[in-house]
Amino acid sequence: MTTPTLESAVKRSVTIRGDLDSQVEARVGPRGYSAYVNKALETQTRLDLLDEIIAAGVAEHGPVPAQVFDEIASDVQAARARRR
Repeated sequence: MTTPTLESAVKRSVTIRGDLDSQVEARVGPRGYSAYVNKALETQTRLDLLDEIIAAGVAEHGPVPAQVFDEIASDVQAARARRR
């Protein structure tokens, strides 16, 4: 990912819950706030796109069978066990 240049940055006014604002500022400080919000927006955008891809796959091929989910969960557990 590239860091945006000053020319590509925009200033927005948003409303954020007070408790969330405090948590973010405590975590990153006032100078890291914009970078943190940018990262959160990038992550959410990717998740939204992934949801769209999944929905398109389900529309075209139907839902993923429960057996496939069980196999994947088993594979993930085995991979985690190997990493330990």
